[in-house]
This record gives sequence, C-alpha cells and structure tokens, in this order.
Amino acid sequence: MGGYSINVDTKAFDAALPAAIDELEVISEGYVVGVADKVVALAKGFAPKGKTLRLEAAIHAEAPQRTPRGIEIDVGTMGSGVREDVYMEFGTYKDAPRAFMRKALAIAAGASGAAVYAAPRGSMLARRLRARAHIRKQMRRGQMTPAVARLASYTVSQRLRTRRRRTP
Repeated sequence: MGGYSINVDTKAFDAALPAAIDELEVISEGYVVGVADKVVALAKGFAPKGKTLRLEAAIHAEAPQRTPRGIEIDVGTMGSGVREDVYMEFGTYKDAPRAFMRKALAIAAGASGAAVYAAPRGSMLARRLRARAHIRKQMRRGQMTPAVARLASYTVSQRLRTRRRRTP
C-alpha cells in the first residue's frame, strides 16, 4: 500500500485569516442593515394611518452597533415622542390590536431565514392577544364591567410581558 503525505503551509492561511474575517463582518453588517431597512419599509406600510401620519413618520432604524453577540440594530419608534405605537400594536381593553411592527418583523424574518429568532416572542404575544380577546368578549356580553376589564388587561400585561434581553 502506498502512503500519501500532504504538507500544508499554515503561515499563508494564518496571514489571510484576519482579512477574511474583516471582509465577512462588512458583508454581514450590510445584510443586517438591508433587513432593518426592509422592516422599516414594511412597518411604515402596515402602520395605521391617522390624520397626522405621526406614527408612520416616527418608524426608523438606529445605526448598527457591534456587540459581543454580533451586529444589532434597533428598529421602531424609540425616542420619537410617539406614544400611540404601543397601543396600536398591542391594543387596549377597548381597542383591538393593529399589529404593524410584528407583522413587518415576521415577514422580514421569514425572508431572511431568521424566523427562529422571532418565534420565542411571538408565542408570548399570541397568548397575550388571546387573553385580551377573551376580555373584550366578556365586556361585550356584559359579564365584565369596564373597571374590572381594565384591571384584567393590566394583569395580563404584567403576567405575559415580553422582556428584552439585557446586553452586557
């Protein structure tokens, strides 16, 4: 039997590795920025249209930040002074939710193949929406007073709250 021997020059590989990693980081940052821009465009299209269009105008993406976990971009209405975004997205005890950010995130996550990241928050939100629908149904039937409905809605919000992970 003949033996084979392969000699590899690791010095050339080690010398080229940092440049390849830097190039990969630039490419991945461009991809993340592209997905964020898609989320912003979709959310502006799905946003409920009011008289002033303040909600639509407030949706934006922050600058990308490098963290130990990777590149992160905050997308939403942060710091814009618009308060009705939360009420439109999740609803109140009187108004049904009109999701625009979750819908945009789900479409963008599905398009990018990152739907796994949207799933953990989605299941909690689904439970919250079902609970709120149940409260509205009881209100319509007259089984619950408005004061009790407000308390029940607040309790649902506290128990089924989605918490953002803290970055170190």
